[in-house]
Amino acid sequence: MILVKSVSWGVWARDEIFAQSRRALRFARVTTGKRVLCRAKKDMRLCFAKTLWLWPRVRSPPRVRSPPRRRRQKSGRTFDTRYYTRGVIVAKRLLTTVDHAPDVVDLTYVYPVVSRRAGGVSIGVNLNPNNACNWKCAYCQVEGLVLGAGPKIDLEKLERELRLMLHDVQEGDFLARSAPEGARVLKDIAFAGNGEPTTSPDFAASVEVVRRVLADTGLLGKLPIVLITNGTQVKKSDVADGLKALATMNGRVWFKFDSATEEAMRRVNQAPGDVYTHLSKLRAAASLCPTWIQTCLVAWDGAPPSEEEQAAYLGILETLVKEGVSIRGVLLYSAARKSAQPESVHISPLTEGWLRAFASRIEATGLEVLVTP
Repeated sequence: MILVKSVSWGVWARDEIFAQSRRALRFARVTTGKRVLCRAKKDMRLCFAKTLWLWPRVRSPPRVRSPPRRRRQKSGRTFDTRYYTRGVIVAKRLLTTVDHAPDVVDLTYVYPVVSRRAGGVSIGVNLNPNNACNWKCAYCQVEGLVLGAGPKIDLEKLERELRLMLHDVQEGDFLARSAPEGARVLKDIAFAGNGEPTTSPDFAASVEVVRRVLADTGLLGKLPIVLITNGTQVKKSDVADGLKALATMNGRVWFKFDSATEEAMRRVNQAPGDVYTHLSKLRAAASLCPTWIQTCLVAWDGAPPSEEEQAAYLGILETLVKEGVSIRGVLLYSAARKSAQPESVHISPLTEGWLRAFASRIEATGLEVLVTP
């Protein structure tokens, strides 16, 4: 009887419980009277009831939690990356060199482009989702551009989006689905976007996020990181810290220097300040991180930059070379995408022949020049 009672209340599998109960019942029949036999039958019924109660817990496989369903995007709201399943990012349109709008994917901070200067796909980091910049260049393609600074960044969301994008580029078929043939190679990560990235209070922290993600994916030191900047903030301590960190991560600065006269700077860039203050910031950037000068030249009302403007530009480059400022070279190009600014009626791209002729004059100063028509 002790055996039957212990079995009836134990957590046993069904076959074992039935076997124990049958043995106990046979034992009771041959060794005891009617009263004990009835008690044994009662315990056997308890065993059977317990077996039924235990059945789904003994035999059922463990539950597997299914992934969350992908939710439809609601109009006017940003798509949350938690609802991307299997690390798939869908581009709304084929990536091209004439369309660098961040809304090509439904992410807040990260977006892919086909870069003419990089020669492939560049993953952009947009620290200005509010479309705010402290310059307002006439050739800028950002719609709704306003004067201002970048906002605070949701660093966890930035990290999540960057990991998702890199995973789909490395392990998935994003490039095959979204990039044209001949450009299906990841070239760099670029801090660019819809404004001046260094105006964000979280610029340096964002650089650290990029470092951590690249280290985890095995790309740190292998994949270049580019900061496309007008250089106005480089003397601020947090921005300088960010540039120093970039220098240790195979990073480089593309420093905007379009005009060498104040009149042209105000007309093309709507930039406050003077040329020599801007040059002092160029020197500071070059001392912190490998720096290229990026120069976008356009025709204004059909006329290319005047000879006076060209001479002033070349004179500044000669001065930098004589001073020994560590400038890696000049990235020379013209407007390739449609401007969204009111001043767009005045500008038009320069011909490749004009750009190459001016590049030869720049090379005479001793600097390397890369021309992107």
